[in-house]
Amino acid sequence: IGGSYEQGQTVSVTATPASGYVFSSWSDGNTNATRTINVSSNTNITANFTAIPDPPTASNLTFPEDHKVCQEGSSVSDTESSVNFQWSASEYTTSYDLIINDIEDETSMTYSGITETNKDATLVKARSYSWQIVSKSTETSETATSELWQFYLAGEGEENFAPYPATIVAPASGSTATATDGLVTLQWIGEDPDEDELTYTVYIDTIDGLQDANGTITGLTEAETTYEVTSGTVYYWRVKSSDGQNSSFTQVYTFRVE
Repeated sequence: IGGSYEQGQTVSVTATPASGYVFSSWSDGNTNATRTINVSSNTNITANFTAIPDPPTASNLTFPEDHKVCQEGSSVSDTESSVNFQWSASEYTTSYDLIINDIEDETSMTYSGITETNKDATLVKARSYSWQIVSKSTETSETATSELWQFYLAGEGEENFAPYPATIVAPASGSTATATDGLVTLQWIGEDPDEDELTYTVYIDTIDGLQDANGTITGLTEAETTYEVTSGTVYYWRVKSSDGQNSSFTQVYTFRVE
């Protein structure tokens, strides 16, 4: 703001950044975007602006491939293999975090501060995993997360691979479900690396989802079933997928009936 003012007059000024910039400070060190100045003499003051850094973009994953069997790991022992995870470079990125989830054990490992677009990780064989990449920048706290891919790490001499643990669709874990005629529909998605036909067993109870060793609903060939419920009750459930030779379990999920 310019002009002539009487000595002792108070003037209010505001620094307004253009698009893509943020106010940083005035030339006298003041960091308030809006301030008042008491005019006591000729005054010249400048607003300083800083360009807003571009946030990182998400990487594209390349290997291990989504919903495929990984047989290209380097054997470390009878039970472990080293797998080289690979992804594309993302823009405005300083480093990457690789997050690998052991679906069977419900555990996760994170490798941080990766500056290349690949990383070796030693994993237990004959298990299903999921993985994703988080892109980070030292210029901003914003991050970008890739898609989540799932794969099966082959074991020594395996000819038939265990199904992927089913993906729960509904009711979502922690959600409140509405019963129709006293029934709630349970839905999931099942896949098998060998594309074998799958059968499913549902385990469900009001304690922890682990009470019925043989399963509550057995011999399902469709990824859906109904279950009689009581209003106001919390249920715990999980799904076993079987290809006739091998099986896999989901973790335990919960829902409440309104």
